[in-house]
Amino acid sequence: MRNIWIAIILALVTFSCREMRPMAQDWAVSAPEKTIVGISCDLGWILEMPELRKLITNYPLFDQALELFLDKTQIDPSSETGRVSVYLLELPDEHTSGSFLDGLRDLALIQIAGFRDPKAIQKVIVESFPPEGSLKLGNRDYPLFVVMDINRIQMRILSDGDGRLWIGDLAALKELTKGHTIGDSGPISSALRWITPSGSMQGFVQTELVPMDAANGFFDIVPAGIKGLAWSISPSKMDGKIIDFDLVVTGTEEAITTLKPWMQRIIALVSSLGSGGTRQPETVQENNRMGIRCQFRQDQLSSALSTLNLQDIIRLPADAGFPTAEKIK
Repeated sequence: MRNIWIAIILALVTFSCREMRPMAQDWAVSAPEKTIVGISCDLGWILEMPELRKLITNYPLFDQALELFLDKTQIDPSSETGRVSVYLLELPDEHTSGSFLDGLRDLALIQIAGFRDPKAIQKVIVESFPPEGSLKLGNRDYPLFVVMDINRIQMRILSDGDGRLWIGDLAALKELTKGHTIGDSGPISSALRWITPSGSMQGFVQTELVPMDAANGFFDIVPAGIKGLAWSISPSKMDGKIIDFDLVVTGTEEAITTLKPWMQRIIALVSSLGSGGTRQPETVQENNRMGIRCQFRQDQLSSALSTLNLQDIIRLPADAGFPTAEKIK
């Protein structure tokens, strides 16, 4: 009898600890399981920085679709709480000659979620975009709304019933019907749980899904066994000229140990640049996770990312200053 009570108590403690564990950000948890690269940004930041909008959408087709949505909804950047997230389900072939716009349309999805007034946004969609067809998510059919329909390009909006809007080609939207997401367990979620949840711009890479021929820079030094990478960039609330930067990698114990010299290089770089009000870096080192939380001045960030071979993972708009937190919120 005593052993039974011990087992019950242990089960309750385990369940309680699991419930107390911080959740990873919803934009990543809800990402399709096959997402190679995910990027998420404050909607207010996107509206304040046209250069960033083009950067996060990565190619003209999605920039046009997002611009059309923003024009219709007339969102106020000073008060909007939403986020725009982009998921690359495949990486475009950089060696393809000519325009590969058509080939890209079914490789990515845009998610917009976390609106201050989701019902008002939904009303605008119903009133502004014509309905056409539906997709079944779980046991329910959700209507599709036409954003763009040019030749073979069929861009649609779908509201998934959980306050998230998805924009993409029909082929990409069908990935949502499979019901497989990254979820709140696994290497990506483990990395994101240490990332500042309010980070203005965040991203992740499922390193094991990156094609071998796409490996360059950082991926050339990633050892086998590194499963995920997550990062975050935000203007400091204390000083808009200072950028808060988080970076976390997850993987096997052996891979994390192998990558430690690279992390020590980051710490050394931060320490050498530390001036002008930046704080000392904070680090985490565990068997299967390693990360750093630090600060750079705005004029240091781009060159620091290049020095660390991160410029292809964390792409920043050229010659564009970051809006301050006060300006966005």
